[in-house]
Amino acid sequence: MQRRFCFRLFCFILLLLLLSGCEKNAPPPSGAEAPSASEVANPADAGSDSLDAPSAEALQIARALLVEPIGAQVVESHLEALPIWRSFQSKRPALVLMTLDPLLWPPPQELQAELLERITGFDTAQLQRLTSVKSVDPPIVIPSVVDAALRAGWFRELVWVIPAAVSFEELSLDVLRQQFLERNFLSPAEVAGLERSEYGFRGMVRGLPFQAVHPSTLPPLSGKVLFHFGVDFFRELYKGEIKSPLYPLLHEMMVAVREAGWEALAVTVAQGNLGGTLPLATRFIGADVARLMANPQWLAEIPDQWDRRGRALYLDNFFQNDEIFRLYQAMLKEDPADPSVHYALFQRYRQRKETAAALQELAEAVRLDPIYGLEYLDLANLALERKAHGKDLEMLQLAADAMPENPWLKIDLAKAWLRMGGEGKRHALALLQELQQLPWSSIYFPEIPPMLEALQKVAQSEEGEAS
Repeated sequence: MQRRFCFRLFCFILLLLLLSGCEKNAPPPSGAEAPSASEVANPADAGSDSLDAPSAEALQIARALLVEPIGAQVVESHLEALPIWRSFQSKRPALVLMTLDPLLWPPPQELQAELLERITGFDTAQLQRLTSVKSVDPPIVIPSVVDAALRAGWFRELVWVIPAAVSFEELSLDVLRQQFLERNFLSPAEVAGLERSEYGFRGMVRGLPFQAVHPSTLPPLSGKVLFHFGVDFFRELYKGEIKSPLYPLLHEMMVAVREAGWEALAVTVAQGNLGGTLPLATRFIGADVARLMANPQWLAEIPDQWDRRGRALYLDNFFQNDEIFRLYQAMLKEDPADPSVHYALFQRYRQRKETAAALQELAEAVRLDPIYGLEYLDLANLALERKAHGKDLEMLQLAADAMPENPWLKIDLAKAWLRMGGEGKRHALALLQELQQLPWSSIYFPEIPPMLEALQKVAQSEEGEAS
């Protein structure tokens, strides 16, 4: 069993494609209401099927980003943003990305027409279901999200904010060209057309204007934009609270966004924990960005909750456990429904070796946001390492209970039941039969049905021997 089942899945998808070719008490501005942490941190409870398409009125209104309040839609993965983006296609806004990479991986040439038809032809409910974290038949995969949206004609241009840790002057056109070619984001002709600009680089991608810009030199854009932020943007920028304190870094980036003067029709925020890109300890960032969009006045004075968390993160470098615990307790008192605080307390109790209290806090975090159930996978691995027989199965069952429609967890759970032997084989067989009924994608997961069949044969043969 891998440390992260979802990371294993993500790596497999990439390999397949390669082979194929916390707020102040002051009220928010008029018209804005700060969502609670539980409201913005829990898109995965229903696999994002519950996301509503923007109203006709919302489609007409653009707001000055981080000047006027705007409600951000929080999703688990970049893929889940597709139905939201599609609802604005009649406006053909510019797409502005603040993500780890530009998500321009093209599907194999022979599949592009079929996949494009799927993302354009399905109704909203179908597309939401197929792009959710629990889908076994996605229309595309995460690295191809923007490529597909551009080919579908939903946007008039693309602006990617490079998560650059170097200065604007240190950005290299040759390095960018090489990276785009190696990762197959741009064709050789598109790469050859890239040139320097006063904001970074510019060229054409999929027949549309394209800019890759430094976060300190964001370009003005005429017309409306759709702004998409991925928490993975900080993966290479955040080096810990001593070298690059998180909230000052976030503040710096968002001030630059405000000063760019973009008029946003919508904002989407991808958390990215289920994809294995980021650890659960970073999950609060997506919620904080969403709340900042609704409360842009926080750029002038950060909320108390951010100050407390920032101090807790900093003090962790100096093992100030008692003070850290006090700060998180104060955060919990102000917002008992913030799952990220319960998760932080789980980590503190675990350091104190107070297992019962730790598991209680984790259970509450999972109740508020089921994605925190991924922590049970780490605990299951720990149980296996310590040869705590049966404890790994208990932890896997808790993870599966938290996300009951997630098929990847059920595969790991079935394998755990098989390891148990005896009556465990009967439980494994029931899970495997259920999994075999799912419409596994023949494009992305052709190996899954044969694997399930092989596991079923093991379960049936050993069950017969046991009986």
